[in-house]
Amino acid sequence: MVSLALNRVAKEASLRQFRQCVRPAFFTGFNATWKDISRHVPCRVLWGDGDPYIDAGYAHRFGASSVSIRPGVGHWVALVAPQALPEQVQALQDQPLPTVQTLDRAT
Repeated sequence: MVSLALNRVAKEASLRQFRQCVRPAFFTGFNATWKDISRHVPCRVLWGDGDPYIDAGYAHRFGASSVSIRPGVGHWVALVAPQALPEQVQALQDQPLPTVQTLDRAT
């Protein structure tokens, strides 16, 4: 699976398919919804500083309680740095669970 993530042709094909399937309106209201969710649900962001598609500075826009930027890792963090995922999941499991609340819904 790692070889797929590092294959330039496969990456370009994946992005081309993503752009064709996702219409611009898909992301309308995304930031507000995400911020509402992250106020109630523990969140950690794991990002690669070598992501050629989305700058690592974007990782801080999620409102997460923790942002981990991995040096030398690109866009496919889960594939090229799989050891980073269990670390983040364990850290999340060590946090106390929030109380259940109803999320505010924008209408």
